Amino acid sequence: MISETFSISPTNNEATLTSYLWEESNQLSDGIKWQPELRPAVIICPGGAYRFLSDREAEPVAMKFYSEGFQAFILRYSLLEDCIYPTPLEEASRAIWLIRSNAAEWGIDPNKIIIGGFSAGGHFSALIGTRWNEEGLCQRLGIPEGGNMPNGLILCYGKLEPVKEPISSMLTPESLGYILRIYDERADALKNVSIHTPPSFILHTAKEEVVPVTESIQFAMRCAQ
Repeated sequence: MISETFSISPTNNEATLTSYLWEESNQLSDGIKWQPELRPAVIICPGGAYRFLSDREAEPVAMKFYSEGFQAFILRYSLLEDCIYPTPLEEASRAIWLIRSNAAEWGIDPNKIIIGGFSAGGHFSALIGTRWNEEGLCQRLGIPEGGNMPNGLILCYGKLEPVKEPISSMLTPESLGYILRIYDERADALKNVSIHTPPSFILHTAKEEVVPVTESIQFAMRCAQ
């Protein structure tokens, strides 16, 4: 395994993308190359209400995808006062372009880059999935137009619409203040679903207490429309 960590923010050293890449090996095939030349890539975005990042939704998930043959990445995005919109959109864009621009070297199919996350990480993923083509975004970041487009989304109990009041003990009045500034109209993933939103796999449970299942259902319905 090749593992490296890259910065994805010019202002926050804690915002990083960590890779878990397959290395070429002939040992399991008696000297015959057995690995695919290009693998799909998945970017895992842990949850944590934009207040912290859940360890249980990070490396264990990335390692499962890695074991299934993916080139896996963990995106540790900015939190609290460092994550006000459009920072999440910009960090996701940089991460996707970093992978796409290094696809040949890292053995990745540039047309199979998926981003997914849990709760706030689901919002982070849905945000880039619905606003990757925001006017002026790529130009501002020095990315070729469309270079930040994800090819698929995995949304696990994602918080997809604006937060108007605390919905769990995790959301203190202080952290709610930050989240209200993150979930402005531009960051409402439900409203921004369009024909440009990539195919999405949506996971939720009826007993999820923090994020209502209706948000995932609405996102799915809008994708179908």
